[in-house]
Amino acid sequence: MPGIDNLFPDAPRTVYERNPLREVICQVRYPTILKIEAQPPADFQERLRDRLPILERSASRAAQQIPQELLQAIGAPTAGTGYTFRDEDNVVSVTLLADALTISTKAYARWEVFWDTCEAAFAALSELYRPVFYNRIGLRYRNVITRSSLGLDEIAWSELLSEPVVSELVSSDWEGLVDEAQHQVRCLDHETGDGLFFQHGIVETDDSDETQYIIDFDFYRGGRIEACEVHNLFAIYNRRIGRAFRWAIRDRLHDALGPRAP
Repeated sequence: MPGIDNLFPDAPRTVYERNPLREVICQVRYPTILKIEAQPPADFQERLRDRLPILERSASRAAQQIPQELLQAIGAPTAGTGYTFRDEDNVVSVTLLADALTISTKAYARWEVFWDTCEAAFAALSELYRPVFYNRIGLRYRNVITRSSLGLDEIAWSELLSEPVVSELVSSDWEGLVDEAQHQVRCLDHETGDGLFFQHGIVETDDSDETQYIIDFDFYRGGRIEACEVHNLFAIYNRRIGRAFRWAIRDRLHDALGPRAP
């Protein structure tokens, strides 16, 4: 049976001048480490403070479900146990929770630049908190295609997106009528443990009245994952996402995005 890696044909690595990426998210999860909740992660902050000087605190996922009055009654901290470290432009962030570390950027340029931040955060986590293993890792790329910014205002989505993606928009009768169409596909490779959550469709975002197309790939793996496996798995997912995006679009959109060799 074909695995997830066989879903998308080979394609050369490409950097786009008109990059459609809105956000890239890299996350590792691990069994809960109480030390992270017990005291502020001052040493962790020092490892990242030069590049991410802004600190924000937030309630953990569990605490968000508990009324503040009850938290106060049982003597639990109400300030929260999540810590987000950001750059001054609010573009790159690292969020540390007792059971997860998440790195994200809203200005992705190339993998090596993003991975440099990821690697620094993972090193700090490993040295200071020593998770015994990871129980989930994931890499997500969220693209938003805006036709007007590419000079493609009058071009139908069916001419820009590949046939497996375009679905009902392949019919010209539907093209001008659809304001919203969202699809979700979840795949699991039982042999490797790799998963894919693929979301795509037409939306209207808050910052534009124009209909846009979202292409969102999230590759992940659950189960016990050793620290020594993480770098290689994320590199594989990064390359796989590049192939998946190229599979999702036609040559006309590919050319309009301004492809070049990295």
